[in-house]
Amino acid sequence: MRRYRSALSEFVKTDFGDTASGVVQREEALREELRRIIKSDTKYFNICVLMVLLLFIGAVLLVLANLKSPEVITAIFGVTGVSFAALLKQMVSLWREKAHSEAAYALATKLPPEDLKVVISILLQAK
Repeated sequence: MRRYRSALSEFVKTDFGDTASGVVQREEALREELRRIIKSDTKYFNICVLMVLLLFIGAVLLVLANLKSPEVITAIFGVTGVSFAALLKQMVSLWREKAHSEAAYALATKLPPEDLKVVISILLQAK
């Protein structure tokens, strides 16, 4: 969420006493940064999904290869459980940032700069 918050913070710092072209440039820069964040988060989310699948397949294969060793199977389940938890936490974080960025992008394309600045200020105050 750091990149999302910093992109919004940059825009809020905009002085609307600037020329109209400067405001439009900053608004376009905000939209471009939000597009980059959305694309990046989508890519990393998909990588996490792939890692979960590979981890599951690897765990199944290791369990099948060690059916006669209960202590090895226990260790496999322990490592797999911790890994799944870490990956799911990362996936939730990426999804949250992506959803927030998509909402901010939708607002940035529809609202005039002055209204957008007010809405983003409110979004930045929320946790």
